Amino acid sequence: MATKAAPEFHLDLLGQEVRVGNYVVASLKSSYGSTLQIAKVDRLTPMKIFLSGVKTKRTWSTWSSECVKLSGEDVLAFILTHG
Repeated sequence: MATKAAPEFHLDLLGQEVRVGNYVVASLKSSYGSTLQIAKVDRLTPMKIFLSGVKTKRTWSTWSSECVKLSGEDVLAFILTHG
């Protein structure tokens, strides 16, 4: 049985291309509820994207349609203001 090759990109909620290495805002769900986190895209699968948090050491997967791609300026401003 042939396996699906990893896609080159997915589309986010706004229709922007999300690739490995991009930064996104995504919902991190836990037993305590959901929070929005800035995360880096680690890898893509045919169905989901795998993320690692910028401020947290957590990794998780989500649908690409549940996140929004950030520009480099947005990420830099967040890091400079929040440490």
